[in-house]
Amino acid sequence: MGSNLSQKKVAELKLLCKSMHLSGYSKLRKADLVHLLNRASKEKQEKAVISNHLSIPGLIGNDLISVERTDDWFVNMTQLSKLFNKDFRNWRRNNGKKIKEFNILEGRECLRTTSGPHPQTFAHIKIVLAALTSYDTRVFHHILTVYMED
Repeated sequence: MGSNLSQKKVAELKLLCKSMHLSGYSKLRKADLVHLLNRASKEKQEKAVISNHLSIPGLIGNDLISVERTDDWFVNMTQLSKLFNKDFRNWRRNNGKKIKEFNILEGRECLRTTSGPHPQTFAHIKIVLAALTSYDTRVFHHILTVYMED
Protein backbone atom coordinates (compact mmCIF):
# COMPACT_ATOMS: atom_id res chain seq x y z
CA MET A 1 0.00 0.00 0.00
CA GLY A 2 2.73 2.42 1.06
CA SER A 3 2.95 6.11 0.23
CA ASN A 4 -0.33 6.30 -1.71
CA LEU A 5 -2.19 6.10 1.57
CA SER A 6 -0.82 9.36 2.90
CA GLN A 7 -2.35 11.14 -0.09
CA LYS A 8 -5.85 9.89 0.68
CA LYS A 9 -8.44 11.62 2.83
CA VAL A 10 -9.38 10.25 6.25
CA ALA A 11 -12.79 9.15 4.97
CA GLU A 12 -11.14 7.15 2.17
CA LEU A 13 -8.74 5.55 4.63
CA LYS A 14 -11.63 4.51 6.85
CA LEU A 15 -13.40 2.97 3.86
CA LEU A 16 -10.25 0.97 3.14
CA CYS A 17 -10.16 -0.19 6.76
CA LYS A 18 -13.77 -1.26 6.51
CA SER A 19 -13.15 -3.13 3.23
CA MET A 20 -10.26 -4.98 4.87
CA HIS A 21 -12.52 -5.94 7.81
CA LEU A 22 -10.31 -4.10 10.31
CA SER A 23 -11.61 -2.95 13.66
CA GLY A 24 -10.83 -0.09 16.03
CA TYR A 25 -10.15 2.46 13.31
CA SER A 26 -13.11 4.82 13.67
CA LYS A 27 -11.41 7.28 16.07
CA LEU A 28 -7.89 7.06 14.67
CA ARG A 29 -6.09 10.03 13.16
CA LYS A 30 -4.81 9.95 9.59
CA ALA A 31 -1.25 8.91 10.47
CA ASP A 32 -2.55 6.08 12.65
CA LEU A 33 -4.94 4.94 9.91
CA VAL A 34 -2.06 4.82 7.43
CA HIS A 35 0.01 2.82 9.91
CA LEU A 36 -2.89 0.40 10.57
CA LEU A 37 -3.50 -0.16 6.86
CA ASN A 38 0.19 -0.67 6.08
CA ARG A 39 0.50 -3.17 8.93
CA ALA A 40 -2.66 -5.04 7.86
CA SER A 41 -1.44 -5.14 4.26
CA LYS A 42 1.95 -6.52 5.34
CA GLU A 43 0.28 -9.18 7.52
CA LYS A 44 -1.95 -10.23 4.64
CA GLN A 45 1.06 -10.57 2.31
CA GLU A 46 2.93 -12.63 4.92
CA LYS A 47 -0.13 -14.83 5.39
CA ALA A 48 -0.35 -15.39 1.63
CA VAL A 49 3.25 -16.59 1.58
CA ILE A 50 2.79 -18.79 4.64
CA SER A 51 -0.52 -20.19 3.40
CA ASN A 52 0.90 -22.03 0.41
CA HIS A 53 0.00 -25.15 2.34
CA LEU A 54 -3.35 -26.00 3.82
CA SER A 55 -3.09 -27.85 7.13
CA ILE A 56 -5.86 -30.28 7.90
CA PRO A 57 -6.09 -31.60 11.48
CA GLY A 58 -7.08 -35.08 12.54
CA LEU A 59 -7.28 -36.72 9.13
CA ILE A 60 -4.73 -39.40 9.91
CA GLY A 61 -4.61 -40.01 13.66
CA ASN A 62 -3.74 -36.79 15.46
CA ASP A 63 -1.27 -35.63 12.82
CA LEU A 64 -1.70 -32.51 10.75
CA ILE A 65 -1.47 -33.13 7.06
CA SER A 66 -0.42 -30.46 4.65
CA VAL A 67 -1.81 -30.00 1.15
CA GLU A 68 -0.22 -27.61 -1.32
CA ARG A 69 -2.33 -24.68 -2.52
CA THR A 70 -1.81 -21.46 -4.46
CA ASP A 71 -2.63 -17.96 -3.28
CA ASP A 72 -5.70 -17.92 -5.54
CA TRP A 73 -7.04 -21.10 -3.90
CA PHE A 74 -6.12 -23.79 -6.38
CA VAL A 75 -5.49 -26.90 -4.26
CA ASN A 76 -3.22 -29.79 -5.23
CA MET A 77 -5.96 -32.32 -5.94
CA THR A 78 -3.48 -35.05 -6.90
CA GLN A 79 -1.93 -34.83 -3.44
CA LEU A 80 -5.28 -34.58 -1.64
CA SER A 81 -6.74 -37.56 -3.52
CA LYS A 82 -3.79 -39.75 -2.58
CA LEU A 83 -4.48 -39.08 1.10
CA PHE A 84 -7.87 -40.75 0.62
CA ASN A 85 -6.55 -43.50 -1.64
CA LYS A 86 -8.74 -42.07 -4.39
CA ASP A 87 -7.94 -41.38 -8.02
CA PHE A 88 -8.95 -37.85 -8.92
CA ARG A 89 -8.82 -38.81 -12.60
CA ASN A 90 -11.83 -41.08 -12.02
CA TRP A 91 -13.73 -38.32 -10.24
CA ARG A 92 -12.78 -35.93 -13.03
CA ARG A 93 -13.97 -38.38 -15.70
CA ASN A 94 -17.28 -39.00 -13.93
CA ASN A 95 -17.92 -35.30 -13.27
CA GLY A 96 -16.95 -33.71 -16.58
CA LYS A 97 -20.29 -31.91 -16.90
CA LYS A 98 -19.99 -30.47 -13.40
CA ILE A 99 -16.44 -29.24 -14.14
CA LYS A 100 -17.62 -27.56 -17.37
CA GLU A 101 -20.38 -25.81 -15.40
CA PHE A 102 -17.84 -24.57 -12.82
CA ASN A 103 -15.64 -23.26 -15.65
CA ILE A 104 -18.57 -21.33 -17.11
CA LEU A 105 -19.67 -19.95 -13.73
CA GLU A 106 -16.11 -18.92 -12.79
CA GLY A 107 -15.30 -17.60 -16.28
CA ARG A 108 -11.99 -19.51 -16.30
CA GLU A 109 -10.54 -22.99 -16.23
CA CYS A 110 -10.97 -24.53 -12.78
CA LEU A 111 -8.34 -27.23 -13.28
CA ARG A 112 -4.63 -26.76 -13.94
CA THR A 113 -2.12 -29.53 -14.55
CA THR A 114 1.59 -29.05 -14.10
CA SER A 115 4.05 -30.48 -16.58
CA GLY A 116 7.06 -32.64 -15.87
CA PRO A 117 7.71 -36.23 -14.91
CA HIS A 118 5.16 -36.17 -12.07
CA PRO A 119 2.29 -33.91 -13.20
CA GLN A 120 0.03 -32.58 -10.47
CA THR A 121 -3.54 -31.40 -10.93
CA PHE A 122 -4.54 -28.24 -9.09
CA ALA A 123 -8.27 -27.63 -8.78
CA HIS A 124 -10.10 -24.44 -7.81
CA ILE A 125 -11.41 -24.63 -4.26
CA LYS A 126 -15.00 -25.02 -5.49
CA ILE A 127 -14.09 -28.14 -7.48
CA VAL A 128 -12.15 -29.44 -4.48
CA LEU A 129 -15.17 -28.98 -2.24
CA ALA A 130 -17.39 -30.76 -4.76
CA ALA A 131 -14.99 -33.71 -4.83
CA LEU A 132 -14.57 -33.75 -1.05
CA THR A 133 -18.29 -34.23 -0.48
CA SER A 134 -17.75 -37.76 -1.78
CA TYR A 135 -14.39 -38.22 0.00
CA ASP A 136 -14.69 -37.04 3.61
CA THR A 137 -17.19 -34.68 5.26
CA ARG A 138 -14.77 -33.59 8.05
CA VAL A 139 -12.12 -32.46 5.59
CA PHE A 140 -14.77 -30.78 3.42
CA HIS A 141 -15.95 -28.79 6.46
CA HIS A 142 -12.43 -27.86 7.56
CA ILE A 143 -11.31 -26.63 4.13
CA LEU A 144 -14.54 -24.68 3.63
CA THR A 145 -14.06 -23.00 7.03
CA VAL A 146 -10.45 -22.01 6.26
CA TYR A 147 -11.49 -20.70 2.83
CA MET A 148 -14.32 -18.62 4.33
CA GLU A 149 -11.96 -17.11 6.92
CA ASP A 150 -9.47 -16.12 4.20
